[in-house]
Amino acid sequence: MNFFHYVSVLRARRAVILWILAGTVAAVMGVSLLMEKTYTATSALLIDVKLTDPVGGMPLGQVLLPETLQAYMTTQAEIIASQPAVRQVIEQVGLDKDPVLRGKWEAHATNGDSFGDWLAENVRKRLDVRPSRDSSVISISYSDTDRKRAAHIANAFAQTYLDTHLNLKVNPARRSAAFFDERTKAVREKLEQAQARLTAFERKHGFLASEQRLDVENARLTELSSQLTAIQAVAAEATYKQGQAESLSEVITSPLVQTLRGEVAKSEAKLSELGAQLGTNHPHYKRAEGELGVLRERLAAETARASNSVRAAARVTRQREAQIKDAYEMQREKVMAMRTARDQAALLIHDVENAKKEHNDLLLRLGQMNLESGLTTTNASILNRAPELLYPSSPKLVLNLVVSVLLGILGGIGTAFLLEILDRRFRDAEDLAETLTLPVLGVVESTADVHKLLPGSKTRPRLAGPGGSVAASAES
Repeated sequence: MNFFHYVSVLRARRAVILWILAGTVAAVMGVSLLMEKTYTATSALLIDVKLTDPVGGMPLGQVLLPETLQAYMTTQAEIIASQPAVRQVIEQVGLDKDPVLRGKWEAHATNGDSFGDWLAENVRKRLDVRPSRDSSVISISYSDTDRKRAAHIANAFAQTYLDTHLNLKVNPARRSAAFFDERTKAVREKLEQAQARLTAFERKHGFLASEQRLDVENARLTELSSQLTAIQAVAAEATYKQGQAESLSEVITSPLVQTLRGEVAKSEAKLSELGAQLGTNHPHYKRAEGELGVLRERLAAETARASNSVRAAARVTRQREAQIKDAYEMQREKVMAMRTARDQAALLIHDVENAKKEHNDLLLRLGQMNLESGLTTTNASILNRAPELLYPSSPKLVLNLVVSVLLGILGGIGTAFLLEILDRRFRDAEDLAETLTLPVLGVVESTADVHKLLPGSKTRPRLAGPGGSVAASAES
């Protein structure tokens, strides 16, 4: 079979094709006209990701990569279609109070779902949220048999998203503000306690933590240390002199001692001379011996007096040493106490500074959280509100008509070839010759040619060879 055979089959069974086409179109259009009209309202949201954060001052768009931005838009779409948002819209629009919907639930709910769950699922099926791939726009479409309700619900979802988006930002900020407020109060008490300890310490120690005062006391300690070292050297020398009193220069160089020593020497020489001349029992010898004893006693007394002055000086030096040493120890204890107090005061000051820093940081964060909790705007806005549609989105008559025509043509063609297979006929000479494998002697092109062959006809058909054309000629 070739193309011309197919065309001949379609030409022969064109009535079937036309009937099937007409029936298909009529059925589809009839069903379309009987179907319940559905209106699809669409609102658009603009998510401005490049909007500057009013609190932090950071541009949001500069921190979102393309992949992150797409995920962010998808997340916003999921928030719009979330279960809490759906229930909020149902309550806002009043769908839960619609008796018609409750009647449908009572008629169709068979799995034990509550009216709220069934209604939420029904609303979600009619909702279509699509984030744009090339922009920051999210389309919210809702289909309903009531044109006003479709637009109302679509706009309600857009407004609910704005409220939800604001609450998602404000509510955590409010909770954080409450936390930082409590924490700030605790840190303020801690700061007040640290400041009170520092004040009490300074009052008790008379501001011993002053570095200038400590430097003065250190200098005084150094001076006492130098005096103590010097007096210790003097005391050591005095102690040595006290043990060598008779050989000290103070004793040796004393004029009275020198005079007495000279007289003693003379008396000893005279006594020796008298002893040699007069004997030891002579009165002159005895008198000279007595005079010598007196001189020796005077010499011993003067030597003792000189030694006592050295011992007195040594005693005074040791007393002075003890005084300076006591003063040094007292000063050293005082400086050590000041250093200890300074270290303790430094710790208290450090505690106060840390408490102040923590308190200031908390105040800064508390102020930021208070600002965020008081926000009334977000980076999302309604770009287009869903209008009340004049024409339904379903059924689409023009589209259904085109589809029914295409289906009717295809169904008619298919039916025609099916009938051709069930009721095979020869459509031309070539089909006959190919099927019977016999040569064709002649072809009668129409029924009129057959009538010409009947008796009484004045014309005769002219036969041609196989595959040739047939032409009739009139007899003369």
